Amino acid sequence: MNIVHVISGDLWGGAEAQAHTLLTQLAGQEHCIVRVIVLNYGELQQRLNAAKISVTVLDETRHSAPVLLLKLYLLLRQCKPQVVHTHRLKENILGSLAAKLAGCAVCVRTVHGQDEHPPSASLRSLPALLLRRIDRWCGQWLQQTSIAVSVELGAKLTSTAPRATVAVIPNGVDTQALQLEVAQGSNAALSVHQTHVALIGRLVPVKRGDLFLDMAALLLQQPTRSWHFHIVGDGPQAASLKQKTTRLGINSHVDFHGHCPSVAPLIAKMNAVVICSDHEGLPMVALEALALGVPVVAHGVGGLQGLLPPQNLVTDHTAAGYAGNLRRLFEDPQSGERPIAVALPDQFTAASNAKSMAMLYATLLTTPSHSWKRSDP
Repeated sequence: MNIVHVISGDLWGGAEAQAHTLLTQLAGQEHCIVRVIVLNYGELQQRLNAAKISVTVLDETRHSAPVLLLKLYLLLRQCKPQVVHTHRLKENILGSLAAKLAGCAVCVRTVHGQDEHPPSASLRSLPALLLRRIDRWCGQWLQQTSIAVSVELGAKLTSTAPRATVAVIPNGVDTQALQLEVAQGSNAALSVHQTHVALIGRLVPVKRGDLFLDMAALLLQQPTRSWHFHIVGDGPQAASLKQKTTRLGINSHVDFHGHCPSVAPLIAKMNAVVICSDHEGLPMVALEALALGVPVVAHGVGGLQGLLPPQNLVTDHTAAGYAGNLRRLFEDPQSGERPIAVALPDQFTAASNAKSMAMLYATLLTTPSHSWKRSDP
């Protein structure tokens, strides 16, 4: 099976981590020939090169959208893939158009989460609205399946794009690779006399780093133990979050680690990971933390609802809600409502994810286009 993935690769986040995990798994299967087209040089491109996966960079900082479309078309005509798999809005549009023009048999997309930048009502949002409409049209008419990473996300896709075929394939993590990363160690020296809590991800508004800091301030106001907080990742909000830390007067209790190419050793040192995003698909950091035996306290949204037990989910999406849940985590272990560390279920492993994806590809390649059916999310 000849497969091409098209992905931006401008930043390293959950979507890129999942794509990398899937691609390395597929590339290890004898029946798969895997190629990747990325639109930026960066960590994803470097990791794929290190894994000896064929990568072509079409630098979107140097080429306009029409030029990128032409180059994509020529590449697809040259390598003749049976399956073209796209990720995110720009790649969905350009990749599906190029695949159609090149006569590729199957084109699918993965929807990693809800739109992080919902359009405003201002006139300035009109170009963004137009792009979203084009993206939706491509998903319904040029791509055979939209792959959702959680049941909730699949239901949303079904309701917003009724003509689209939707399949639900959860993200997966490579547990062996995580253990190898942990064995290599971390340079961060953490006090064993403190309780370490981390927020890990891109520093963008939807991840709610501001809420994490407000939660930290509340816990430090009424300390029942020696708390220490960690923000791991980089992004446009890095400077404003550091300023907020200063305003709250908690600088000495918060470490900003920036982007960590190997985050597993740091996760393994945490007492808890907090995910306080406004919305999520199925965050890779949650799967990684569970695989490493670290408790996760998270907003009860997206795929987190099916991954974590009820006592680990926060319904009060406020600083007080997260602070209260963390306090319970470290109280009497006999408490029935105490959040717990849960094992990673088998369906969220990298092997399971790759197997499901390969089966979907094969099914689409052997199913006449006129008889495709929607998969119930």
